[in-house]
Amino acid sequence: MYAQVKKPKENKSRAVVNSVVQNKNKEKQDVRFEDNRPESKILKSLQMKIQDKRRITQHCTNRIIQRECTHPTGITISNAVAIDTDPKVGMSVINTTVPGDVSDGVKISERIDGVAKSGSFSGVSLIPHNSGWRDGSSSPSDRHQMGPKSTLINVADDAGNGTVTKSQMFLWKHEDAECGNDIAVAVGKSGYEITKTLTKGPGNKVSFFVKKDPSDVSSGGLSTTAGESAALSKTIVLREE
Repeated sequence: MYAQVKKPKENKSRAVVNSVVQNKNKEKQDVRFEDNRPESKILKSLQMKIQDKRRITQHCTNRIIQRECTHPTGITISNAVAIDTDPKVGMSVINTTVPGDVSDGVKISERIDGVAKSGSFSGVSLIPHNSGWRDGSSSPSDRHQMGPKSTLINVADDAGNGTVTKSQMFLWKHEDAECGNDIAVAVGKSGYEITKTLTKGPGNKVSFFVKKDPSDVSSGGLSTTAGESAALSKTIVLREE
């Protein structure tokens, strides 16, 4: 048989001390303080904004690298067609973006501004205005017209000839506001000048002439150079001699 050996009391005391020390250290680790001072909250808010800005910048950089933000670099016009149906007369053309494969999310609009007016068209409004935004990859028809036809004939009979000239430029933006492209930017090589002329004679003949010329345009603090398409025009006879 083995003889029973008693452990010294000193070992028991040391174990108790170690246990107490460990418990106290654990209590210290579990104690946390939350800083609710106003200036600390402001600092945390600024730090979060900085982190968000870095995330957005990285997002935009990735988009540029992947060439996802292809925007239009010009507008061409083609396919002029006379509009000769009451109540309005004039000319329609097709506007096409260059390049035609702009990225998804790109929107196009146009800005019309008055340039000059004379004769029987002196009362025509020259207040600038913008069209609505549309898909940048589409090629819609653009109608340059006036009317009704009967009103134009009466104006020619009462006041004679008249001319009004307006400028047209195109704008683009991207619906992805995170990349900062949601602000309208002028499309390069998208400037045109539209002239509408009402003529009385010879005799009782009344005609309406519309012409669209490439031209440098500045309007609303934005500028663009002339479109690269040739001029288009149409004449509509409102009344024969």
